[in-house]
Amino acid sequence: FWDTSGLSGLYTLQLNVAAAGGVQQFAVQVLVDGTPPALSLLSPYNGQRISRSQQDYINIQVSAVDDTAMDRVEFYGNGQFLGYSTVAPYTKRWMLSSSGSTPEHDFDLEGVVEEPRGDELHRREVVMEGDRQVHIHTVHRDGQVIRTERVSRGPDGGIAWVVLGPDGQVLSSSEGGGGATRSIYVVAYDQAGNRVQSPTIEVQIVR
Repeated sequence: FWDTSGLSGLYTLQLNVAAAGGVQQFAVQVLVDGTPPALSLLSPYNGQRISRSQQDYINIQVSAVDDTAMDRVEFYGNGQFLGYSTVAPYTKRWMLSSSGSTPEHDFDLEGVVEEPRGDELHRREVVMEGDRQVHIHTVHRDGQVIRTERVSRGPDGGIAWVVLGPDGQVLSSSEGGGGATRSIYVVAYDQAGNRVQSPTIEVQIVR
């Protein structure tokens, strides 16, 4: 067991084997990387206003640098995975027509359904809150809730929904006319598995 905490860089491990014929030496180089990438969300900026009449997408640009080797940058919009890039410059075009829609839901769901997806655990259930059915979909990563989608149906069949971020902040909702505010964050990984997440920013969509 080799405790590499606090170490970073290229190290040489040497093994000495003593036998009747003498001592044999074996060496191997090991790269220790315990530092996550340096990450910066270049565009858009927090609070930026984007006119939908001038463009129907948000261009997300990221700077991500690692002291050894980068792996990928993942893009998230309104708490949902948009895609990833493995090549710098790391960019993603988020079409506005694909954001702010009602989350998937199933009011006939019975019990609690859990589904692993990669490094995420998706948990779904339907509960009653007063006279409304509520489909709750929570997304967990590393034991933490990173997104919650709540879709409710009243006695008259009317649907309302809200998407919440990891701190309970509203990312989008049916009350915002389909979600006039778009939230964005990115996650960068290096090849050693270290990760870093950017702060969440909000972009205002105007006509």
